[in-house]
Amino acid sequence: MKVENSFISDFTLDVNDFDYKQKLLSFCFYELKKFSDENISIRTSEKIQFYSKYDKNLKIKIEKIYNKYNINITNKENEKVLDILGLKNSYIVPDSPEDWIYHFSYVEKNLSLKKDSNLSNILVLDDNTGIFSNFSLIFDERKICYVTVPKNDLEILDKNFIPKFDTILYFSILEIKKETDLDEIKNKCEQEYKNILKLLKYIEKNDFEKSPRLYFITNGAKKVSDIDTEINYLNSIVHGFNKVINYEYPKLNATTIDLSYNYKPVESMLLFEEINSNSDENDIVIRNDNRYVSRFIKGLSKKENYLKPEQEENTSFFSKINSFLSPKKEKKSEFKYNFKIDSEGIYLITGGLGGLGLVFADFLIEKGAKKLVLTNRSGIKNDEIKEIVTKLKNKADIHIITSDISNKNDTKLLFQKIKELGILKGVIHSAGILDEGIINEQNIEKFNKVMNPKAYALINLHNETLNLNIDFFINFSSLKSQIGLHGHPNYSIANSFLDIFSFYRRSKNLPSFNINWCPWKEIGLAVKYDDIGILEKQGIYPINPKQALAVIDKVIINDIPDISIFSLDLTKFFKSYPIAKKIKLFENIIKEQKIDINTIITKNSNIITNKIEKKQTKDTIYDKKETNSFSESELTEILKKEVALILKMPTSKIDEKTPLVNYGFDSLMAIELSNNLEDKYQIIFNPIILKEKNSIELLCDFFVNNK
Repeated sequence: MKVENSFISDFTLDVNDFDYKQKLLSFCFYELKKFSDENISIRTSEKIQFYSKYDKNLKIKIEKIYNKYNINITNKENEKVLDILGLKNSYIVPDSPEDWIYHFSYVEKNLSLKKDSNLSNILVLDDNTGIFSNFSLIFDERKICYVTVPKNDLEILDKNFIPKFDTILYFSILEIKKETDLDEIKNKCEQEYKNILKLLKYIEKNDFEKSPRLYFITNGAKKVSDIDTEINYLNSIVHGFNKVINYEYPKLNATTIDLSYNYKPVESMLLFEEINSNSDENDIVIRNDNRYVSRFIKGLSKKENYLKPEQEENTSFFSKINSFLSPKKEKKSEFKYNFKIDSEGIYLITGGLGGLGLVFADFLIEKGAKKLVLTNRSGIKNDEIKEIVTKLKNKADIHIITSDISNKNDTKLLFQKIKELGILKGVIHSAGILDEGIINEQNIEKFNKVMNPKAYALINLHNETLNLNIDFFINFSSLKSQIGLHGHPNYSIANSFLDIFSFYRRSKNLPSFNINWCPWKEIGLAVKYDDIGILEKQGIYPINPKQALAVIDKVIINDIPDISIFSLDLTKFFKSYPIAKKIKLFENIIKEQKIDINTIITKNSNIITNKIEKKQTKDTIYDKKETNSFSESELTEILKKEVALILKMPTSKIDEKTPLVNYGFDSLMAIELSNNLEDKYQIIFNPIILKEKNSIELLCDFFVNNK
């Protein structure tokens, strides 16, 4: 391995035999601190070993190899005294609430000059939006070959065209006649969702010579600056979808490009240059003649003044899922929660009997709320929640109202009941449901199941509060709408809808705050679906309720439309999701954590040797064409080992002939297997194959015989 930097020095250390090991280690870290510009104090190593007896006169040598350090100490006879090998910084999950706060931002970045990608054979999916009409003139002038097809009529392609497209442009310019008519919104969202599913299935079943690059073109979906006075929240469908497509169909290099709400012809040339450059960005905004790309920026928005809360005594709140409400404790110094609470007003919490809903019910009560309405579809489900509600009722006037807020009539009835109770002053929209599954398994029923309690319910809440003088309207969104991940396309879309709709409300001078939460410890959907342990291993750390409650006040007092709350160990995250290394959104966090992404690789199995010849084939996202030329026995051992790792079972317990589904191997595990095989062994295959080749024997046979 290449040594990037080194340091050698003689020194003396006069200590007793009793404590020389401790003092020697302390000296090593002292010297390392001077040598290195890294400042994280907790470190891990692959090996620490003491050798010969301590000598007063010593020599220290420090080498940096990528992101690791080797420290060697020898005595005057050049005998080894101490070896510390593979020393590196460990990620520290932050304690301070401020360290969890990120801002999802669009920063201006000019397009790097690259050699033209020689655009040709372009498939354009468009419904006569007018934008492509202007854009097509550039293609015509340059004699670039393209085919235009209506988005909802992809069947034409199967009948009339050979799949040789290098680029696919999908124009998602959605408009509605009535701004917030739920029926029209639902129809538009469903149709766009079905169109994208059809497109992906078309790509899957056709054997392209080279994976086409997929671009989604939208208008007005993102707020970049004050010039964005109108927001098209319907375009959230493709923006949320694209985040997951990048993980499940990585070879498509799917990219969103958002143009101005009122499209300007000058943007056509920038759009063409972007597509022609084949840049490595996948979330781009074009406004007039400016180009912006998405990045996470630590802290609150640069445009806002950061106000550090005062401190005062505070009381208890929920801590554990099995009890939700913590017992009374002695008062102690805590952050003061500063946003306004009217003791005479009413506060509505949707999903109010779920984990987060009950936490924030207690939170609002401790801040002075006297009347709360908690709503969900099913009421109080068990004695545990009943006990919690009883405790809340001892502190405030709590009303439990069963309502399906995705239904217009139910929502109207809910607000009529609230009106009878008093004046509504604030809304926390925390309702939601998680329905896992890869894109290939999705349908409209599954889509609506997730959209109903989040996106469509939000429209109803918005409409019912339009003429009310409320102080705040807080949406609980998810980090997954910003970073994607496989297996949750509908959840990503629904939360993307919340993200963009928050800016839409702001554009109408209505209060709106959107929080993209990471998983919570002890409560929430990640706990309900038993995902916390898995997420931590992937570098996605949950926030504890105390930290979460300290964060929410900062959003209100700083008047931030949207904020992201998370803690990512990118080294673990990139190992779990290799494709994420290519996503530029994480660029600032990579610098913050001082990561060399080129060194984040998973070690290959001992089965593999350098003598194995790799098979050079065509670039494809589909089946078998990039598998290495391993022998059948090698492939069998590789598959058994990787399946066993995912299932957390001994390899000896995996039978080659047994269908993997019998072990509980599901679609998300299939994607994980696909990612691991590509990252470790350069074996590329579509996880959908496992539906037919559903055992190690069948899958191995498929690879070997190239069926």
